[in-house]
Amino acid sequence: ATTDKTAYKMEVTLGNDTYSKDVIVDYGNQKGQQLISSTNYINNEDLSRNMTVYVNQPKKTYTKETFVTNLTGYKFNPDAKNFKIYEVTDQNQFVDSFTPDTSKLKDVTGQFDVIYSNDNKTATVDLLNGQSSSDKQYIIQQVAYPDNSSTDNGKIDYTLETQNGKSSWSNSYSNVNGSSTANGDQKKYNL
Repeated sequence: ATTDKTAYKMEVTLGNDTYSKDVIVDYGNQKGQQLISSTNYINNEDLSRNMTVYVNQPKKTYTKETFVTNLTGYKFNPDAKNFKIYEVTDQNQFVDSFTPDTSKLKDVTGQFDVIYSNDNKTATVDLLNGQSSSDKQYIIQQVAYPDNSSTDNGKIDYTLETQNGKSSWSNSYSNVNGSSTANGDQKKYNL
């Protein structure tokens, strides 16, 4: 599933009974937003958050363009070299699922200085990088690691500052444990 608000068939078998229903996936991509992000996945081994950020989907021209990520409960690992900046060359590369095929993107990470501060909890990038103006579009992928093993909750805040002001987007995480039990012999299922 990669396209917003598209119906996908889901089939579930419980015992000898099979149920199917169309599921409509809404990833929340808002193409008019100049800054929007989502979690690609959470690594089960180290609980790192693998993030994708879309910058300048509407293709506006900026004379100032500073991208900042602030982490709460997480840290960057600059040595891992997993903060990637890709230049978008085709609007279709902004896939609704926030899981773009990076092999088809232009990796421009080496053209930018990613400045880490605040004990590696903040990363700042000047996306103009010496240009007087730009309408370039970017997909930024980064990995945020829990800053200690007891971190259950956290937040990743993004800011894009342009000559028109600041835009922001946040992703929050919380871990909740739960359990359920059931007994009986009456079959009743809902999808």
